[in-house]
Amino acid sequence: MSKTISSQKRRRHSTEPSPGKSQSFSVKPSSKKLITDNEFKTVTMPKQGQPPVSNPSTQSNQSIFTDNDVNRLAQAVKAIMFEDLRNELKSDLQSEDTTKILCDIASKLEVDLQSNDISVSHRLPTKEGHKQIIARFTHTKKRAEFLKATKNIRNIPDLHGVGISQDLTKARSRVAFLAREAVRKGKLKSSSVWDGKIFLTAINDDKRIVSTESELNDFINGKPDPRRSDIENNVADMPIARSPGTPHFQPNNMMFPPQMMQYQSGAQAMYPHMYGIMS
Repeated sequence: MSKTISSQKRRRHSTEPSPGKSQSFSVKPSSKKLITDNEFKTVTMPKQGQPPVSNPSTQSNQSIFTDNDVNRLAQAVKAIMFEDLRNELKSDLQSEDTTKILCDIASKLEVDLQSNDISVSHRLPTKEGHKQIIARFTHTKKRAEFLKATKNIRNIPDLHGVGISQDLTKARSRVAFLAREAVRKGKLKSSSVWDGKIFLTAINDDKRIVSTESELNDFINGKPDPRRSDIENNVADMPIARSPGTPHFQPNNMMFPPQMMQYQSGAQAMYPHMYGIMS
């Protein structure tokens, strides 16, 4: 009897349906409004022309990068790339002795060049193509001897394909290139580079030193050199003031330019007892 009562109590409080009896369910209408798909899109998607609405709960979890962070990241990547390139160039430089290569070339040019005559030498870093060797000499005399011997480099079979030139700036390198082109076209008689200066010789054996492209064009077109002295530009000699006991210098010796002569004349007018005029 007790067992029957306890089982009925458990069945009364249990959610399982009683055996032999049918169970019915009733659904009450919910007081909350259900959001359809169209209504959901209208809520989440902003209207055209308005900024998107961000969710505060997700925005706090996202990391925001400032301009300073982006710059630091770019510098770090650049430093890594430069370090890799530096290590690659360092391995290339350590694998060969560029000073010994220059000494071997000098011996074929019959120039006595020792390793102590070169203070530093290395290859120029280039992305593609042959890496040139640049060297700095300890004495200008030895450098001049080496450069002078390179004129016969084409006559040496072992040095075919080897070119030696002076290290010029980008602007002067272009002027030297244009000068060689003018020689090949017959506009100039010769051109050469020595100690960073570009020497030109015209068809009429007129000579000039140029450093810019405009000076090269003026020389090819036969224009006079504005840097010449007054006597070469057919300017009449002018009497200049001199101190008593000093020799008289004419403008053609370039010791007294016109500006200096004007200064001397002004000083003579102020101190006539110290200066004399020689006509």
